[in-house]
Amino acid sequence: MNTFIIFIVIFIIIFFVYYPLFNDNILEYKNNTNSDTSNDTYKQNLLNQIKELDFEKQMGTITDSEYKFSKNSLLLEISKLIEK
Repeated sequence: MNTFIIFIVIFIIIFFVYYPLFNDNILEYKNNTNSDTSNDTYKQNLLNQIKELDFEKQMGTITDSEYKFSKNSLLLEISKLIEK
């Protein structure tokens, strides 16, 4: 009886460990990810960096020249992404 319980416990552990590897949702997720979503994420990240840069300017932690240089380089990078 004890061997049977141990066998069942081991089987359940193995099942829960290996089940995600064969789950169809994971395969669909891999198929749905493409460069468009990564580009959108990258653009959103750049826009968030600009917002943070504006906040730092308002707080006075960066100079005007640093602000202009950083903002222009971020905007240039976003425009290159949009042109693609």
